[in-house]
Amino acid sequence: MTDEPRRDFGRVARDSMLEQDKFMTALGAPNFQALLLETDIGYESGRKALIGDRFPSNKIIEAVAAVLGFDPEVCWEYRLNTLREKLDPDPEQRFDTAYAAFHEVEEAMQAGAGKRR
Repeated sequence: MTDEPRRDFGRVARDSMLEQDKFMTALGAPNFQALLLETDIGYESGRKALIGDRFPSNKIIEAVAAVLGFDPEVCWEYRLNTLREKLDPDPEQRFDTAYAAFHEVEEAMQAGAGKRR
């Protein structure tokens, strides 16, 4: 476990934008559109991830981090996504494993019901 405080992706990105005075509007607000044009991320997906309306994927975090020059690992969402991928690497495999377990339990229940008769 890390002693570092939890750092949200959106906050890290905004702080980087402010520190670099990069991708800011004339009024000093973050210009997410200009930032996201430097990536292959769609505007709405990126904007929602940056403002916290959508949980960011590692693809979004990595793309923004590459443009702004920060390490994606500083974002707790990135570390959580990475951990999830390590624990559950293949969604299709998850389904197959779950179905096999379901089938096994179902057979055991049916066999137990047959013994009671």
